[in-house]
Amino acid sequence: MLRTVLVFVCCSLAVGVLPCRAHPIIVDANPVDWPLVTAAQGNLGHICRSAGPIGEYIWVDVAADERTDFAAPDSRVDLVEFRVTADQENLYFLARMADIPDPPAGQWDGAPQIQVAIDANPIGGTDWFGGNSDTRVDPNAYWQYLIITRFGSGSPDVILWYAGWLGPFYVGAEAISGSTDVMEFSVPWSSLDGVMLPATLRFTVAAFRTNTSDNTWDTGGSSVSNALDAVTNYNDPGDVTSNTWAEVSDQVVNYYFDVFFEFNGEPGPPVVVAQVLYDPATTEPNNEFYRLYNRSPWAVSMGNHGVTGYKIGDEETIGGGEGMRAIPPGYGNVPPGGYLTIACTAADLLTNYGITADLEQAYGSDDPGVVNLTTYPTWATGSINLSNSGDEVIVLDGCDTVVDVLVYEGGGYAGVTSQTYNCGQDEMLYRTPPGQDTDDCSVDFAYMLVPVELASFSASASPEAVTLSWETATESENLGFNVYRSVGNADRVQMNAELIPGAGTTLDPQRYSFVDERVIAGETYRYWLEQVDFTGTTELFGPVTVSVPGTRAGSLTLAVAPVPATDGGTVRLAVPQAGPVSVGIYDLSGRRVVHVFEGTLPAGSHSVSWSRGHLASGAYFARAITGCGWVTTPVIVE
Repeated sequence: MLRTVLVFVCCSLAVGVLPCRAHPIIVDANPVDWPLVTAAQGNLGHICRSAGPIGEYIWVDVAADERTDFAAPDSRVDLVEFRVTADQENLYFLARMADIPDPPAGQWDGAPQIQVAIDANPIGGTDWFGGNSDTRVDPNAYWQYLIITRFGSGSPDVILWYAGWLGPFYVGAEAISGSTDVMEFSVPWSSLDGVMLPATLRFTVAAFRTNTSDNTWDTGGSSVSNALDAVTNYNDPGDVTSNTWAEVSDQVVNYYFDVFFEFNGEPGPPVVVAQVLYDPATTEPNNEFYRLYNRSPWAVSMGNHGVTGYKIGDEETIGGGEGMRAIPPGYGNVPPGGYLTIACTAADLLTNYGITADLEQAYGSDDPGVVNLTTYPTWATGSINLSNSGDEVIVLDGCDTVVDVLVYEGGGYAGVTSQTYNCGQDEMLYRTPPGQDTDDCSVDFAYMLVPVELASFSASASPEAVTLSWETATESENLGFNVYRSVGNADRVQMNAELIPGAGTTLDPQRYSFVDERVIAGETYRYWLEQVDFTGTTELFGPVTVSVPGTRAGSLTLAVAPVPATDGGTVRLAVPQAGPVSVGIYDLSGRRVVHVFEGTLPAGSHSVSWSRGHLASGAYFARAITGCGWVTTPVIVE
């Protein structure tokens, strides 16, 4: 039987054009600007996404866990929810308390206060919170910026300190409401002068009471922390009974969380689920596998990220009977645009599907050449054994933040829409494009048939053409490929006049591409890839969906021709507004290897030639950076 194994092209880094603006936030203590919802599990953070795009970090805090030094209960400092989002101008925060009394006009002795310490650089920083708080951050989260609300003094803005206590500076905006029980505040990115989007920031958060000078109320002298509540999971995401004193009794808030901000400022997951085979025709669960994708612009250390490292599992409820496994400490990096393949049983996956695993659960047998996942009992102690009729795949980062959830066939997770297609045996779900994430799995995921492991079948668009790219790792009696396209509800139409020749039988990787120039700007197309073997047997992959951009406002596009390139080629760029533009060719580590263009361009379409020079054969990507956003597209050099 024909066996064509396709693998991901690591240069398929583009996640699409990012819009110029993220969703707007008005700092008025009205939570209507924060529309996303998530699972109501206490002491747990989530990265939540919707179309638009809208991104929020949402922390759900256990209620009534505040210290009661000044009141019992002390509901004005009982933090029940904390959120973070941003646009390209400002960084925004929302803190919801159990019950905020109506604030008086002007000064307020006893006002609730939130302090947010931001670690933007792993080197250096300051450890103490401000306002005579007698409280520090963890040594792994020393801050370069400290934000302090000023409701005690009745001020309209917040305090910003720089590391080494440079300041104070009064920036941004703040608002508080007794009717919504919300505090909302912001700081401009321009005041965080060491931060350039995209960025990953580390946050430590604590709540206090303050006097009219915005200094914290003292709870017992300089040797006792004044923090009355904090964002913390007590080093155990299943701990929903501890009081804040358990976190701050040593005067340190040890818990911190990391947020990846995309170019437009919206929080997003740096790592997502890219592929899942949950119903293999061969032995279950041995032949199940999952693949993660690094959608961030820099390498991610999977085994040493945050407090611990990344985890993956199918248990959506902490303490449930399904599985959650951790990537062991010391496991290496996944490069930008790179993939991590995780097998249930590595030997079975290789034997039955020709797929080499990076990590395995070692279910039934253990391949000594493949690193094993470890159990993560603070979340769940069972094995990962995916249901064939509805389940979830959960990804946690090293701070136990839920960064991605795949829900399929009617499984459930709050805020996430299930993928609706019911996969048959050897059909697998795959995210297309791999960097897309909206928390709507029916939009983010398509399906395909295995054993042809379609690890790269991608589409990129310019106003003039759509370029399809795919790669095979090995081929057996592969005659070639056909490309099909549909628009709206129309039937599929074959686009190639002649069969695209395959390589027959080979163990060497092969790259293919097809350019469809019969496109209309603003139209959305779906493409399928049909593989044909020597006997005429066919297998169909897809669809991948792509929208052809125009040059209207907010539309930034990039295309490179020819594909593959030999001596160089042409970069076609559509710029929505006049301004500075930088275009380059980058290797997969993110290093620019060819300077293409640097200067100012008017709005409209432009073409710039580039020369290969001494560039080695391989996979690269082109990136255009403008004042309105950035966009990337794969480049193959032969």
